[in-house]
Amino acid sequence: MSNNNKKEAFLYLVMGGLTTLVNIVAFYCLDEYTTIELAVSATIANILAIIFAYFSNKLWVFERIEKDTKGTVKEIFLF
Repeated sequence: MSNNNKKEAFLYLVMGGLTTLVNIVAFYCLDEYTTIELAVSATIANILAIIFAYFSNKLWVFERIEKDTKGTVKEIFLF
C-alpha cells in the first residue's frame, strides 16, 4: 500500500468518525431543543451527516474540486 493510499484510508476513517459525530450531535440537538418528532429529527440528522460526508470526503480525502456546477450536481446525486 502506497503512502498516498494509506493517507487516503486514514482520512476516510477520520471523516467517517466525524460524520457519525455530526449525526449524533445533530440528532441530539433536534431531539432536545425542538419539538420535532423523533423520526423527523433522525431523518434531518442523517441528511446533514450525508451532506457532511460528501463534502469532507470530496475535499479532504479524495482532494477533488469540481469547477463545473453541472458536474458537481450530478456527483452529489450519484453520491
